[in-house]
Amino acid sequence: MSLRRWLACAALLGLTLCGGCGFKDIDKRFFVIATGIDLTGKTDTPYRVTLRLAIPYTKTESGEAHTEVETIEGASVAEAIRKLKSHVDKELDFAHCRVILLGKSLAEAGFADSIEWMSRRRDIQQIAYLGIAMPDANSLLKVKIKSERYPGNAFFLMFGKEGPNHPSRSANICSIL
Repeated sequence: MSLRRWLACAALLGLTLCGGCGFKDIDKRFFVIATGIDLTGKTDTPYRVTLRLAIPYTKTESGEAHTEVETIEGASVAEAIRKLKSHVDKELDFAHCRVILLGKSLAEAGFADSIEWMSRRRDIQQIAYLGIAMPDANSLLKVKIKSERYPGNAFFLMFGKEGPNHPSRSANICSIL
């Protein structure tokens, strides 16, 4: 085989290996940043699951956090998530879900089934903050904070130990939510 043919084959092989996956994979995902679970009071669909989804966006400006809130009811938390996956056009990615809120009625009635579902998911098992939302998780996740630059950042700062820890700031955030 001549040197030219060998170099052409090597160049062609090199080009096929350098294809990569690019950013198309990110465009096909919704990143779940917060999950809320409430009781509905219905016997056939006792759980209402609310997901706050971050939409990938290149520009970050104050007050322009691109999120979407989706809510669906189901017989179990897992069933509600499966139903919700069929309603959105992108894949749900729970790797960024750091806040899980349980409604007050669910916390009072017992939330063992919800905790079991969360503990079986390996992508949110040990990184998520767990809180009880009053009056319910759905209304809390629908709040849009004007100064939020990154989706869900206000929740992360409220539960985490990052950011300023002034008691007045914490009280202001809780009163907003």
